[in-house]
Formats: sequence, structure tokens, C-alpha cells
Amino acid sequence: MLEQPELYGNWVVGARKSAEKDPRWPQPGAELWHQQGIGPIHLTDVTSVVAVDRPTCIVLNAKVRPFFIAEVTITLEQTEGGTMIWMREEITSGPLRPLSRIFDPVIRLRNAKTLQRLEQLAAAG
Repeated sequence: MLEQPELYGNWVVGARKSAEKDPRWPQPGAELWHQQGIGPIHLTDVTSVVAVDRPTCIVLNAKVRPFFIAEVTITLEQTEGGTMIWMREEITSGPLRPLSRIFDPVIRLRNAKTLQRLEQLAAAG
């Protein structure tokens, strides 16, 4: 799923759709154009691959300008029962960065729902 950015809109909370992807995805520097938003407010921006350690980790630079840019790290760990997925998101720049501690609980809830959606999508096949 992580190597299929066209599916990001199906599991990333707030993502509406993937508009265009770089054929080099998930190589570092590859980009994915997407829509992000809540309710009637939608922005088109880009997420790029910062680093990848296949098949266990991908680091993304997610832009939701003009509000913020975030670094998102998704790590996969094989366990006896399947795969454990860890997701960390940190606002790295933009006008909302000084308020990032206020948004941390919201980001954690959003990411928990995102991981739940990813799990459901993976289970479906």
C-alpha cells in the first residue's frame, strides 16, 4: 500500500485523492500530488519521499501549504502475528509550527484513524 500512492486517498485521513504521481515512487525525491482537506476546504499540494528503506520504512515530506509542512515516518515491523505499523508526524515548518504542541493530540487521533484505515485496506486485499 505504501508503494501505491494512488491509494493514499483511501487511507490517509484528510486526503481526498491522489492527483498525479512520479513514476519513480517510492524513490527519494519522487513526488505525489494530492488533495488534502476537511469539509469544503481543499488544497492541492505535494508529498515527496525523503528516504526509503524497503520494505521497512518510508519518510515523507508532506506539504499542506500555506499551513504547514510535516515530516511523516512510517515504519513496518514484522511480528509473529503479522506486521506492526508505526507512524510519526511532526510539523517541521509553516505558520502552524509554533502551535504544533497544541495540534499533537489531534495529529495522534488522525494518525490512529489513518492506520486503522490502512489495516482495513490491507485486510481487504
